[in-house]
Amino acid sequence: LYLTDFDVHQDDDEPKKNPAGLRQRNDDHNNNNDNEQPQQQQRKVDPQKLQNLLDAMKKALNHTDKNTITPCRVDWHEPVVLKGAYAMYNVPPTDCLQYLSDTIVNATHQYIKRPPTIPDWIFQLPLDQRRAMLERIERYGSPNVYEGFVPHVTVGYDTAAITNTTIATQRSQTLHSYSAPQPCFGNVSTVAIAKSGIGGSVLQNGLLLEVSLANESSLQNHMAPVITTATTNMTTVS
Repeated sequence: LYLTDFDVHQDDDEPKKNPAGLRQRNDDHNNNNDNEQPQQQQRKVDPQKLQNLLDAMKKALNHTDKNTITPCRVDWHEPVVLKGAYAMYNVPPTDCLQYLSDTIVNATHQYIKRPPTIPDWIFQLPLDQRRAMLERIERYGSPNVYEGFVPHVTVGYDTAAITNTTIATQRSQTLHSYSAPQPCFGNVSTVAIAKSGIGGSVLQNGLLLEVSLANESSLQNHMAPVITTATTNMTTVS
């Protein structure tokens, strides 16, 4: 629902920032690689900054008569999409998913890390699309928000597929050969904030906050349970 880097670290533990700028990423999601990950994990979290982020999420999803956010059905029947290092299945957009994403972005974008970083694949887009995405990244830390929101389920991440055509071809053939059972759908009933690692995957024991949505139904799931994630990279609401 919202994949971005949140600023939850102590100010004296941060590199010098340029709030007005944008930073290009070396891979498709964040500036993480195998050498950088341990250094990021050692950075000191500011307890008040983290609590402010968590409180903002809880307030946005608070169950009241005037603010009731219900679980969203997610159907999975789209073909696989390969974008840079990512492999994903798009899911049909719905008003429910759009409203849930907008609500999370509205409540938390003030806490994003600046300058935001830019995935490399942005620069392969036509000029008009690239300009629109860069504007969203600068304001909200992610191109995949508001009018640019494209709900999806990520199933793989491999930077080698960006430059190695053999790996890219093998991955494409494997994923396109898989047919999801029909009907295949799930119910997004939980929003979580968690620590993320390379490629935006949630780290083991990294869960920081989990909020159940109101009026959770007994909709039968035909695929693995879906958990929407807001990580802190400490990063992600996805």
